[in-house]
Parts: sequence; C-alpha cells; structure tokens
Amino acid sequence: MKKSIFIVVILTILSLVSFAQNREIYFKFSVHSRTELNKLTRIISIDNVQNKTVFAYANEKEFQNFLKLGYSYQILPNPSSLVEAKMASSREQMRNWDSYPTYDAYVSMMYQFAEDYPNLCEVESIGNTVNGRELLFAHISDNIESEEDEPEFMYTATMHGDELVGYVLMLRLIDYLLSNYGTDTQVTNLVNNLDIRINPLANPDGTFAGGNNTVNGAIRYNGNNIDLNRNFPDPEDGDHPDGNDWQPETVAMMNLADEHHFVLSANLHSGAEVVNYPWDTWQRRHADDDWWQTIAHQFADTAQGNSPYGYMTMLDDGTTNGYDWYSISGGRQDFMNYFEHCREMTLELSDTKMLPANELPDYWNFTKDSFLLYMGNALYGVRGVVTDENGNPLDALITVLNHDIDNSEVITDPEIGDYHRFLYPGNYDLQISAFGYLPQTFENINITMNDCLVLNAQLSQAQEVTISGIVSDSQTGEPLVAASVQLLNTTFNQILTNQNGYFEIENVPVGNYSVRISAENHGTLITEISVTESVHTFNFQLQEMIYESFENGQFGSEWSFSGNANWFVDSGISYDGNHSARSGNIGDAQNSSLQITLSFTTASQISFWRKISSEAGYDFLKFYIDGIETDAWSGNRDWAEEIYNIPVGTHTLKWSYIKDQDVSFGSDCGWIDYFAYPSFSDIEGNSLSATNFKLQQNFPNPFRTSTTI
Repeated sequence: MKKSIFIVVILTILSLVSFAQNREIYFKFSVHSRTELNKLTRIISIDNVQNKTVFAYANEKEFQNFLKLGYSYQILPNPSSLVEAKMASSREQMRNWDSYPTYDAYVSMMYQFAEDYPNLCEVESIGNTVNGRELLFAHISDNIESEEDEPEFMYTATMHGDELVGYVLMLRLIDYLLSNYGTDTQVTNLVNNLDIRINPLANPDGTFAGGNNTVNGAIRYNGNNIDLNRNFPDPEDGDHPDGNDWQPETVAMMNLADEHHFVLSANLHSGAEVVNYPWDTWQRRHADDDWWQTIAHQFADTAQGNSPYGYMTMLDDGTTNGYDWYSISGGRQDFMNYFEHCREMTLELSDTKMLPANELPDYWNFTKDSFLLYMGNALYGVRGVVTDENGNPLDALITVLNHDIDNSEVITDPEIGDYHRFLYPGNYDLQISAFGYLPQTFENINITMNDCLVLNAQLSQAQEVTISGIVSDSQTGEPLVAASVQLLNTTFNQILTNQNGYFEIENVPVGNYSVRISAENHGTLITEISVTESVHTFNFQLQEMIYESFENGQFGSEWSFSGNANWFVDSGISYDGNHSARSGNIGDAQNSSLQITLSFTTASQISFWRKISSEAGYDFLKFYIDGIETDAWSGNRDWAEEIYNIPVGTHTLKWSYIKDQDVSFGSDCGWIDYFAYPSFSDIEGNSLSATNFKLQQNFPNPFRTSTTI
C-alpha cells in the first residue's frame, strides 16, 4: 500500500514538473479495448495508437480529467527534447534544406519568395497567433492577381507545433514550384492550372515555444495550451467539441476557407507514417470512400517507391480511415470536408515528430513526387462553370444523385461559377441547382481515372409568383395580426400579417420551401409548401399557446423532479428574458430530471428552446414523451428550438440530464427555456389559459428565429 502511494506521488510530481516546463504532458498508457478510445479522445489529445498502447498529450485540465479514469500511465519526454535541432538564421543557411529555420528566418524566406517571383507568388498574412506571430501563406499561380476557372488547392503543415517535418518540406515545396516553373512540365502544368496556397507553419507559437531562435522546446498546443486540431466545428459534436473558445489560429483558418473555395487540401503532421482520410468523427464512410482509398494509396505507394523498404507502410499499407485508427472531434479534416465541401486528408510524414535536420532531405526525396501527384488530382473528375442565361456565374450546388451524403455535395465558386467534383470511376447522375433557377440534370455521365469531364450548365430562371395567404387562430378562426411568415434557408425577409391576418411575399421562384409561421401567444409552425405557377395561396392556422419562461424565479406545483438533484431556475443564462430552467448539479453516473403532465384535447404541438454543455457523446440532455426517449443532445450546443407533434390525450413530458460514470466537461448541465404548449391543455385536470397560468406574465418577442447549433 505504501509503495503504491509512493508511486502515485512520484508520478504526480513528475507531471507537475512536466507542466511547469512544457505547459503540456506527453504520456502513454494501455487500454483493454479500442472502444475506450471513443471516450478518451474527448478528454485528452490522442497522438497515436499502436495496438492497445495509446500515446497522448494533455494540458493540466485535460490530464486531471484523465486521472479520474484510473489508468496507469507512463510520462514520456516531450518529443522535441529528443533531438538537438540544427537551426538556420538565414536563407543562405537553408540552401541545403538540412536545417530548421528560426522564426525570423522563416518569415524572411516567405516574403523573399514573393520578391524573387512576383509574377508567380504573393505572401498572404491571414492573421496572428495568440502571441502575435504571423500565419503566412504562399499563394502561387500563373495569374497571381486574377480569379480564374481553376481548382483552389491548399497544403498546411505543423498545426501541432512539435511536428516539424512538414514545416521544412512545405518551404521546400514552395521553392521547388517557383524555381522549376517553365522548365519542369509537371510543375508548370500545376502552377498554370491550379490556384495554390501553402502554409508551412500553422502553429508558430507551439513550434517556437522555446523562443524565436530555436525549435527545441516545441510543444503540440498553441499559446493558450489548446490543441488546434481539436478546436474546429465538428459534424457530430457541434461548434466547440473541446469545450474551448475558437483560437485565433482556428478563426483565421475558418475565415480563409470561407473566403476561398478550396476543392482539395491536406494538413501535414508527423509522428506516424500514414495517409489518413475521412471521416475522423464518424464510423460511417464518406460518400467518396472508394475515391479516397485510391488517392490515399497513390500517395503512399509513390512514397514507398521513392524510399527504403518500410517507409509509409503503417496500418493498411500506409493508409487508414481516420475513425478506424482512432476517432477525434474538432479536427480540421472533417471541418473542411463537411462544412466547406472540400476534400481534405491528414498526412503523417514520419514516425519521428522532429527529425534530425540532416534527414530532412531524405524525406523530401521520399515524398516530393507524392506531393505533386496529390495536387494533380484536383485536375481530374468532372468540372464546369454554372451560369444564368446571361452568362453570369451562379452560386450553385452540384449533387451526385443517389450518392451524396453528409454534405459531400460540392458548390461553385460564386465569383467564377466553377465547380470541381472528384469521383471514383463509374457512371453517375449529376444535378446542378441554384436558388431561383430550374435545376439541370446530366444522366449517366462516365468518369474515368486520371481524366477530366467538362460539364458546363446554363440554368434558366424559375417563374416567379407572389405567394399569399391568411394566418388565423385554429380555435376561433380569427385572423392573427403581426404573425411572422418566413421562408427558411432563403434570402427573403420575414413578413408580418396585417390587421386581416393577410401576408404577401413577392417574386418567389416556383419550387419547394420550408416555411416558419409564428405569432404572439401561439405556437410556431414549420411546414413544407410547394409553390407552382398555379398554386401560390397558403393559409395557416396556429394554436394559442402558453409560454413558460421561468421569469418569476421558481417552479410551480405543476412541475415535478426526480433523480439525484432537482432542476433549478438559472438567472445567469437564458434564451428569453432573464431566467431559464437548468438541470441540477450532479456527479458521475447520476441524473437530474424535470417533468410536467398535460392533457391535450386535440392533436397539438409543443416547443421549447434547449442548450447543452457536456462531455460530447457521453453526458446527455434527453427529452422523453410518456417515458419514451424522443431526442437527445450532447456536447456544446447553443440555444435551438425543438418542436414536437403531440396526439390527443394525457402525456408526460420529461427532460433529464444524464451523466456517465466518469469525467465532467464544460458546464456539465442542460437548460430549457420558452416552453410552449396549447392554452386548452390541462394540468392535473385544471383548464389553463394565457390569462390564468400563474407562472407566465411577460410574453417575449415571438419573432425570434435564430437557432444557432
């Protein structure tokens, strides 16, 4: 017993020393089953998994959460401490590419590229890091100042500050493209036909944590001790899956992606030797999984052919689906694929995070051809320009019918109207659509490997009509004044009904729409309408509702509680007014539940706004109707409205915040607010109306429509 306590004390002391020196700890431990990784990846920053041995990083808060899980672990030296880096303080000293440039030398080299090749290169600073260092891109094109009908391509490296192989290799790639333009056919073709951006150093604060003159002391995290490759919006876990604010480096990258139209990209790491393709967050495969496997093997196979035996052979011969290796949330790869309609892979360049500098030229020889081939893939598949009847470019969506899922559709660059869709060889049906225009479908198009099919589309404007109608009370039939009618996911502004309940929206293209109708003291209705040249009158009825916003600061007797702690009224966070209902403060493997029973005399709807801050995938706010789980939310998700159909009869509505057996994250609770149900429903046999429901006196603005997720 004394020996065990002594070991724990020693490990804790070593951990504290590591935090003091590096602001992060690097360690390894073993798992019994790989299924454990799905939870662990949301607590610590997993770096590599070899069989059942996990290598990981953690800041102090993350490590404290890890300790609660009870794993035995071994502290490892920070990888940047294992090599004495050879540094170069000038471009001249980088001539042989066998050194790591200081920060000042790096900045100087980047801007010198633009000075030396002004017709081919410009340097863009997209923002600054936590500590004020520049985030620099080399923009390379044969027409550097012109927007062209060309695929936009991006490489970035070293978003983990201690993974430094890509830092030097991307600087060398910039130099190679510029110095070989006009003499090397492959390079000239790429520069002439792509719009290229390369960022060698995505996390300067991590790389130069030991000072601007050395990469010794480099750390994985940024200046705020945050893993940037866990800090992006996640397709499954929402905006802040790591529980942290978006970092300056993250915001800069998201802004860049929004401003441009990258169709193919890669982010470069080291610490393993494998091409990692989507998805990282989901077990299900990307719609283009066959294409991804082909492209990944092309990169790995080419690298193997240019290197000694054993290089880039990890996992599936140098390739892996991200989730199959280990899942992560908040990675840039999934952000780019899902939210930006791009194709991005994560490339691990070497088993050693920071190579001895004299080995860098070898790794350039291993990977140079692969880098160029990967870029060239942006020129294949199906591409074209989408315009209106006057030749103006359109903001269009390109859908592969019966194929695309999970936002795998691609979009046009609205400035040019060009699109670029990569597909595995085969026959496909392609539909091109734009709001306000009639869609165009190309059937049975044939895609072959390493070839390009050009399909331009000129879309005809859809007939426009004026839609109108009456919004009335479902019980009395009386018109509702100042009811809001809004066509969702369009640029049309909401319209308010007049004194006769009448609304009118002009110049609506024929097509299908989701429409949201709301009015004070009435329930929100979201429904689908189909607008045609002959059908454009729509009448809507809304039910009178009671709204509970918990504004008197306490629950009435209508509400009941169960579980390990009662819900309470929160005066600090709300959707409407100044208060909301918040789940109770509970511990591991506990729950906190709130419920109300209502009798509905006719089929109705209820709605409420909910918010959640929890350990993604493990701690949930759940909603039940009559004991049946109807919905569940996890992670960090802002206020959003939920609407449910309720049949005739007596029904119990329950909200439960439920925790698993360990680890807390974020605020560790759920909230509800602005709960609405029909005024003719009963609570325990007592008929209620908007005038006699004692908990609701102040009605909020009924026209709020934002539902941030």
